[in-house]
Amino acid sequence: MKAIFKREMLSYFTTMTGYVFIGVFMFLSSLFFSMEMFKNRVGSVTGIMPMCMVILMLLLPIITMRLFAEEKAEKTDQLLLTAPVKVSEIILGKYFAAFSVFLISTAATLPYVFVAAIWGDIAIGETFASYAGYVLFGALLTAIGLFISCLTENQVVAAVLTYGVTLLLFFSSWLNTGIWAVDYIIRFFSISEWNESFSMGVIAPSGVVYYLSFTFLFLLLSMRQIESRRWR
Repeated sequence: MKAIFKREMLSYFTTMTGYVFIGVFMFLSSLFFSMEMFKNRVGSVTGIMPMCMVILMLLLPIITMRLFAEEKAEKTDQLLLTAPVKVSEIILGKYFAAFSVFLISTAATLPYVFVAAIWGDIAIGETFASYAGYVLFGALLTAIGLFISCLTENQVVAAVLTYGVTLLLFFSSWLNTGIWAVDYIIRFFSISEWNESFSMGVIAPSGVVYYLSFTFLFLLLSMRQIESRRWR
């Protein structure tokens, strides 16, 4: 797993992919942070977290679309699958590489906290909970993008499908069918619904379980998909 992780991290930063993702994310998030600070003049970064999530949904497919789609397109996936490594190590190596790039972009927003503190007494607990929810959100989106990349050899198709799935899961709570049972199921699978407690400064165990469970589910589905290719 370590070798695959290093290989993926190297590929992100020997090409422009990692730099473009982090650079564009930092530009957009800093823009919205500046607007929020000058508008409300409050010592808080929690107000920009929903916007950061939307930015992440639009940018993260840049990182995840290539994870397996590129391997298939270049026919290097067979070399990877015949290597003496477990499928779980392949999946986790690629996953943690993409997740690490996400974490780097997240760490780059920490100066916002210090700037926000200048305007007043920042709520440490609320800020920590917001970041915890955001990291769990990113972990799930990375797993979804990885799974979709396993399904196709076209990186553009992988990116578009990831956009569609993540946006649907995020905004599905806005749907109202008028049928209680259907609306309950829709809200249960809505990513944004489970993040509300984090945005209010509360780390709810149910929200943590939701994010970790579905992250694990998509990683497991990715392993099953690659395992099926290995034995074809």
